[in-house]
Amino acid sequence: KLNTTNKCEKCDLTNANLSGLDMYGANLAGTNLAGANLADASFNDANLTDANLTGANIKGTNFAGAKLYNTTWSDGKKCKPGSIGKCK
Repeated sequence: KLNTTNKCEKCDLTNANLSGLDMYGANLAGTNLAGANLADASFNDANLTDANLTGANIKGTNFAGAKLYNTTWSDGKKCKPGSIGKCK
């Protein structure tokens, strides 16, 4: 579904390998990406609101312009509402 529509709201992508993928503008709101390999992927302008990235590999991942409102970051930290591009 994600490959064809660029949307996967509230999907379970636990431990998925998305390394190196271009996810520009993807709607991943509420998606579980815990333990996923996101290394060198691009999430430019993607919607990751309420997503769970706990334990995900985000080495080299580009989040420029991404909505990270209430996102659970790879270290378990909760991003503040209004976080765009980086978890605040």
